[in-house]
Parts: sequence; structure tokens; C-alpha cells
Amino acid sequence: MNPALQDELTSINAIFDPDTLSPIAAPSSDQDSASLGDRPNAPTATFCCALRLPSRPSISLRLNFPALYPDRRPYVSGILTAGNESTRKGEGTHVQELVNSALEKVWVQGEPCVYDLVEECEAIILATTGENRDEDTGSVDSDRHTRALDQSANPTADESPSQPTPEDVSPQWTLSEPLTIKDSTFLARAAPVSSPAEARAFIAHLVATDRRAARATHNITAWRIRLSPAAAPSSSSLSSSSEAAVGVIYQDSDDDGESAAGGRVLKLMQLLEVWNAVVVVSRWFGGTLLGPERFRCIGVVAREALVKGGYVGTEQQQQGGQEQGKGRVEGKGDKAKKKTKK
Repeated sequence: MNPALQDELTSINAIFDPDTLSPIAAPSSDQDSASLGDRPNAPTATFCCALRLPSRPSISLRLNFPALYPDRRPYVSGILTAGNESTRKGEGTHVQELVNSALEKVWVQGEPCVYDLVEECEAIILATTGENRDEDTGSVDSDRHTRALDQSANPTADESPSQPTPEDVSPQWTLSEPLTIKDSTFLARAAPVSSPAEARAFIAHLVATDRRAARATHNITAWRIRLSPAAAPSSSSLSSSSEAAVGVIYQDSDDDGESAAGGRVLKLMQLLEVWNAVVVVSRWFGGTLLGPERFRCIGVVAREALVKGGYVGTEQQQQGGQEQGKGRVEGKGDKAKKKTKK
């Protein structure tokens, strides 16, 4: 396996599900001639992976990488698993066609493309279905019920009359280990929150009290909050029985100048089923442009902070995740000390 593909395997499985991209045995020579012989990349296809989209985990495809990847485009040569008993007939073929089409769109010669491939496919599935449905559990992603926050038009829709301010809060942050790549350093913090106002107050408190965070080139933020129907503000109307069952959901992100980074952190939180938490990823730019590698670094440290804090896959609808916070915790005035060289 070439180094570019090895790095991409590690980063894709860190950002998305652990088995999003899994190495598998290459087909036999007979299968090669039957299934790959008419492909332009087939003679140099030396490494195979099983690809599973996060929103379609029961469907897996054989993704072939030429020896010269990323200078040569990867391609899908077949379906490994076509789904389970709840998968619609023909869905496997549809996903295969979707991935092949997306590959043609996102691949740029000389640049790793699997991250962009997964993002493109997930965006198309969301746009087509209107929701992210886990076909293994039948659950519907709450994005469909997310209410946009427009504070100027409706300043009290998501808040209690007494809104927390940076002076009123003392967030307990769970930190990732710092990750340094080409003199740029990335560090993520995660903390439990119970309202958008509290999330904003935590972020403002961090920048006001931590000099290192205040000097960061970017402080990328995202939060997701779910309130039970009983805890929802009285001004929030639940228009359907499904919304009433889910409650009221708030989520938002901010790039802070790192284009598209906030949305990627929010997407990671969605994939990890994180609720009632705020994440801040700080980047200190070292002078060397990282290109797409910066998104891998952002995803790695954000995931680490969320896992260490115990936020992954938890449901804390009313408590705001107050019992969370395992792992390294930072209070006011604490500093990140350890730097990891890679």
C-alpha cells in the first residue's frame, strides 16, 4: 500500500465510522479478468478496500486503488454486500452508481479523494431523501427536525429569560492531545452544554480567559443540543407527532476563517451521534499550507476530544451532559502542555 493511501485509510476511519474504508483481499486472477479486465485502470489495480457510506452501513462496495493512486483514479468493481432485510430492493446498485458518479466529480489527479467522495455521496443522499436514515436501526436523523436559529428575528426561541454570559460560566473542557503537522498545531476541546446561549458563552469564555486560544489562527466551533418536549421553550411549537417525540433540536457551526471546517466538525458530531455538547478546534498556523490534510487533523482531534469526554453516542436530552467529561479536563487557566510530533 502506498503512503498516500495508508494515510487516507487512517484519516477516513478516524473522521467517519471505523470501518468506512477497510482493506480486503484482492480478487483472484480469474475474477480479475472477468470483472476488472475491461476497466482502464485494471492492470495497475493492486489494492482493494471495502467502502461503506456512513448513512448506508449495510451496503459495502469493492473500491479498487491503482498502484499509482492518487495519480490514477480509483473505481468501484462490484458490490460486496447489498444490504440487510430492511434495505430496499436495488439500493445496492443505486449506491454503486452513486459512488462511481461521485468519483468522476471529485477526483483530481495527484490528490487523495476518498474524503471528498464520502462527503459528496452523503450530501447527495441527504438532498435526495431529505433525511439521513440509518437503515440498520430505522432511525431518522434529527437534521430534518432542526430549527434554524435566527436570534435577530426571534431572540428568545431557544433561550430562557436569563441567558448565561461569559462571566457567569465555568466550562469544564475535555481536551484532545495537541497534534502538530508541519508546524501547524491542532487542539480540540469539548464541553457539555444545555442551550445555544450556553454554548456561545462557553466559547466566549474560552477566548477571553485562555491566552493561547485567543492567539489561535482559527477557533472552529460546532454544537448540537436536543431538548425533550418537556424542556423545550414555551415559544417553540412542535408541528408534528414526530417532532413532538424528538423534541427541539439546535445545531450550528462556525468556520472562524477556516473555510468549511465548522460544517465538517458538525458533520462529525452527527455521525458520532453526539448531543448536548460544544466542540472548539483551535489551529495555530505554522506557515506551511496543508491543503486537505488540515481537515483530517481537525477531524482527528475533534473525535479524540469527544471520545475522551464520553460524548459519543450518548443521549443527554435534559441534563446537558453534566455527567459527561471523562478524560483530561481543563478548567479556567489550564494550558495544553503536551505536543505530539507526527
